[in-house]
Amino acid sequence: MTDYNNAGEGAIFTNDDGSLEGNIELDGTKHRVSARKKQLRDGTEIMVMEIELGSLFPNNKTKDTQPDMTGKVSVDGQLYRVAAWEKTSQKTGKKFLSMKLSEVTEQPQQQAEPEVAQPSDGDIPF
Repeated sequence: MTDYNNAGEGAIFTNDDGSLEGNIELDGTKHRVSARKKQLRDGTEIMVMEIELGSLFPNNKTKDTQPDMTGKVSVDGQLYRVAAWEKTSQKTGKKFLSMKLSEVTEQPQQQAEPEVAQPSDGDIPF
């Protein structure tokens, strides 16, 4: 009996809020996907599918200059930190997120110093 190969398969479901989300497997990796409706200039309605790169979370700001949201995204196997600031367009009055990506570099973990057992008075090692 051969194993079932579900590469390239997936499903998208409608959430309670009307958004469309799901999963698809590509190259042995499961990816989160979403879809949204879009109307072309000729009036044709299509679904645009997007693969999730990461997430943004509210930032506990201590200064006004700090980002309103932060998170991490993965693009082509490279991990990036995302910082996002909520802004309003002076031209249109529409709200948007201004974002900045920076590469995540591995922080060397400090190794704990090994504990050395201190000999007691009766355990002199000679």
